[in-house]
Amino acid sequence: MNRLVSLFLCCTFICFFGSCAAALAAVEGPSIAAPERNFDFGDSLETVPVSHDFIIRNEGSAPLHISDVRPG
Repeated sequence: MNRLVSLFLCCTFICFFGSCAAALAAVEGPSIAAPERNFDFGDSLETVPVSHDFIIRNEGSAPLHISDVRPG
């Protein structure tokens, strides 16, 4: 019985999130996606420059124009 309930829950989970992913994929216009939103440089000296590259993807169907970037 537990296996049947587990199988049912797994199928429900897959169907629910599969339909959500399909709905998100159907977004018209630009859609920004950034897998990494924050980066912690840890302890660093103010006189030493630090940098980090963020990967930005457009998952929409139209060009994505980034016109303003502000450090947080």
